[in-house]
Amino acid sequence: MNPERQKIDRIVNSDDLFKTNQEIIFTSDYDYPSITRMLDLCDYDGNTSLEPIVIGNDLNGDLIFAWGSIFGFSNCIVGPSSARAKILQTANAGPLAGKALIGYWESGSTNIYTIVLDSINSSPNPCNSLEYLAGPFSGLLLYEYFSTGEIWGINDKLILYSSDLNNFELIGTVGQGAPSNLTFDDLYQIHLSPDGQTAAIFGCMTGEGQVINGINPDSANGCFVQWTTDGGASWMWERIGSDGMFGTVTNRPGYAPLFWNFAQTAFRIDNNGYIHCVVNGYGYWDTGTDTTFSFPILYNKKNTADGTVMGWLAVSEESVEHLPLNIAYPGNGIGQSYPTLSTTEDGEFVFCAWQGPEHDGMGNVNIYPGDGGGNTGPAFYTDILYAYSTDGGGTWTIPIF
Repeated sequence: MNPERQKIDRIVNSDDLFKTNQEIIFTSDYDYPSITRMLDLCDYDGNTSLEPIVIGNDLNGDLIFAWGSIFGFSNCIVGPSSARAKILQTANAGPLAGKALIGYWESGSTNIYTIVLDSINSSPNPCNSLEYLAGPFSGLLLYEYFSTGEIWGINDKLILYSSDLNNFELIGTVGQGAPSNLTFDDLYQIHLSPDGQTAAIFGCMTGEGQVINGINPDSANGCFVQWTTDGGASWMWERIGSDGMFGTVTNRPGYAPLFWNFAQTAFRIDNNGYIHCVVNGYGYWDTGTDTTFSFPILYNKKNTADGTVMGWLAVSEESVEHLPLNIAYPGNGIGQSYPTLSTTEDGEFVFCAWQGPEHDGMGNVNIYPGDGGGNTGPAFYTDILYAYSTDGGGTWTIPIF
């Protein structure tokens, strides 16, 4: 970690921003594993630049597919207002090239559809190109399409695989190989490396308690990675974080993460077998005279080739991690929250973005007081920040606003 990290100086007052031209494109439903899969980028108009496409609910509650740019967005309805846990993925190669996969949970099951991206330009209603692909899957399915035409997915902790986009087989379970006293009751995503050699899962689990309460680290709440390098024939599992352990974050010695508390996670795998992970870092902070809370963004990586784990690093700015953020936070965005992650294929360049509270540069959080109505209350404004590493996650830039 760069020892010359500087204090972020972003003095913004959202009350003063000119909002007349702002547009609410869609809303989300706080399904953590899928919330980072509701937006993708693609070149749907053939102009060699990437434009955003999104899936979410509009202000009327309808499930919409939207596309556009800084000049405005258009949308069409693709599903019912009762849809939850939406997942959007552009297929850049393979049998579904030129399409986007749209999946969502509704009435107890998940179905996957495709939409033709070129129809955005050629049709007044691109949603007319919507076609059923696979399902229904009982419960929630979080999936990933791979360029060879494979789909990997997790359906209620069952790991499923399809080589033909139609027939799915069970190839494993989440937590396979873990101690029996751990419970895996989160929602888990699965990702593949760009070369398809490694598939992995990263998430959090519950144990018999937190280490800070005297629980053995191996039995505590925490987070884990699980991976396969042989197409799911065998799986490896490893704990890479335990709740309440001071000294586990290299550049925050007085901090003890509580990984399970919110478990907002994201991860990617590179072609060298590294699993890059980020998580919101709700946890304890020992000031030397008192123990209070702190809210960083944490990064770690696992080398599946030699078995080593780098160790946790905070990539957010320490001066704003300790602000009193456990009150007046919007939704579930307490502190530094909702991290997302991307890497180059070799894993050398790692990019992390997240939501952070807006502050006034004088140690205060900029809070919207509410409009006096019965359905509003105080909530702090948020900014989008990012940091990146050019050495595989070893050192990071100062967070950029």
